[in-house]
Amino acid sequence: GLYSGIRPTLIAIAPFVAVQQATYDVLKLKVAAGFTPSVPLFLGCGTLAGIASQLAVHPIDMVRRNIQVSGSNEPHRGWAAVAHQVSRIWRRDGFTGFYRGWLPTVLKVAPSVGVSLLARDAALGRL
Repeated sequence: GLYSGIRPTLIAIAPFVAVQQATYDVLKLKVAAGFTPSVPLFLGCGTLAGIASQLAVHPIDMVRRNIQVSGSNEPHRGWAAVAHQVSRIWRRDGFTGFYRGWLPTVLKVAPSVGVSLLARDAALGRL
């Protein structure tokens, strides 16, 4: 249905933002100490934060995508669908199955996170 995969989506939001912000803040503090603060430097910090946050939540995204692709063929609903897809991914591909498609996702997410964090810091006068 329209809301298939909503549970994993909601579960992934908080860790994504937490890892993104924590990584960005730590990188800015550590990296800025050794270099002159600049737009490219902070853009790089934001991009690395995007990579780290996607790495943290990609397994949840895989479960969400599998639920959404299954659509009406998914024999389970709600949390049972989540558990079913986790089990299915594990049986089919093991641990690496949860990171299938990670690189293309990172190539999409990381630059947008970098630009977004840079724009936010610029708007707040933090550069």
